[in-house]
Amino acid sequence: MTTNITPSITIFLIFLGLLRVDSFPGLETATGTLASVPAVYVLGDSLVDAGNNNYLAISISKANYPHNGVDFPGSIATGRFCNGKNAADTIAEKFGLPLPPPYLSLKGIFKEEERKAAALSGVNFASGGAGIFNSSDQQLRQSIPLSYQVNNWLSIHKELMSQLDPSEAQIHLSKSLFFVVIGSNDIFDYFGSFKLRQKTNPQQYTQSMADKLKEQLKGQAIPLSQQLKHWLSIHKALTRKLGRSKAQIHLSKSLFVMVIGSNDLLNYIRSSQLRRKSSPQQYTQSVVDRFKAQLKIVQETGAHRFLILGVAQLGCMPSRREKNSTTHECNKEANMLASLYNKALIKMLQQLKEELKSSMAYSYFDMFNSVHDIVSNPAHYGFSDVTSACCGSGVLNAELPCFPVSNLCSDRTKYLFWDRYGHPTEAAARTIVNFVLSEDTQYSSPLTLTQLVSS
Repeated sequence: MTTNITPSITIFLIFLGLLRVDSFPGLETATGTLASVPAVYVLGDSLVDAGNNNYLAISISKANYPHNGVDFPGSIATGRFCNGKNAADTIAEKFGLPLPPPYLSLKGIFKEEERKAAALSGVNFASGGAGIFNSSDQQLRQSIPLSYQVNNWLSIHKELMSQLDPSEAQIHLSKSLFFVVIGSNDIFDYFGSFKLRQKTNPQQYTQSMADKLKEQLKGQAIPLSQQLKHWLSIHKALTRKLGRSKAQIHLSKSLFVMVIGSNDLLNYIRSSQLRRKSSPQQYTQSVVDRFKAQLKIVQETGAHRFLILGVAQLGCMPSRREKNSTTHECNKEANMLASLYNKALIKMLQQLKEELKSSMAYSYFDMFNSVHDIVSNPAHYGFSDVTSACCGSGVLNAELPCFPVSNLCSDRTKYLFWDRYGHPTEAAARTIVNFVLSEDTQYSSPLTLTQLVSS
């Protein structure tokens, strides 16, 4: 997701809700199991960006200023689009791992040792405003799209292979978790493009998103993008430190978390050109197709375990509700596009698993319905406000972004949304992570995260 003045909010509107750990039966057991995961690698958008955009000179999608980070240790605005830690941070903590540092913070001749260490425990490649399609960040001027994130992962993979021997690296990757959260920006791009809507219907667009995602996962015919280059750099450091064999073992046991896609959907919503060019169905299918290719590239480096989150209700973020000046209800068109994308994504993942067999294991988490449950029953999950932003200005605190002079809610634990763009508060992020880690199969398929890391 993005946090700039444009409505090009990014990727999977997720991690919404707040529950105590003891509210989830079996979670203590699950977290004990999760401790065996050696690393967490994160690819995605602003929902899990740890500060990569701070290093992009002309990007306007940044969160390195107050009130962002008000509840982060030291009250530091690290570049996370949140009041504190985001969902990727929380997942790493559940595994007993350090917070995955932003990849771009590890570049430079004086960062080699830090880079090698991070390659072993996890790296964050996510970028605010990123999408599955490289074009989904045009209004943001600069972000790191999923294809570039995959290239960045390839560089990390190369680093890993230099530290481990081939068999060890393979085992490491097979046991690691890859966390994928993306797609929302592609959907909003469809809605904003008259050209895309003319070219494809919603079903065709969402199917194209799913096909593209499958293509990226599988590694078929995708350009050498920046994210893949970053991963290759880390992979190189890891291989150099552990040796090829040990690096493969390390990667096979690691977790790859991918959170991306919302920006692509948002880009469609705001682009009349995209909407003229393709229908929602065509556009979402193209996004999924690209995602498949990028996922496959990551998988071919030795990654085995993937955690992939679907898109939540994009039409229910504060900025979308605020546009409905009478009732402040959710935007049905945006939610429809998110639903189309999720269906295409699920189908693509099933097909990819059939193609790769035992070489890939994944857990898909249904953000759309899990978040709907939270929004429908806020008190049950400890919230008092699930419609407005904690930080912002105007109606629903959603007319302007979160700036140092913006209104700031006094109790962040009671708010679902941090800002107008639907980024969750730290409390909300922890709630969703608790859901993801629970043994309940209502929203996870074909495996729960507990089952995934035990496989």
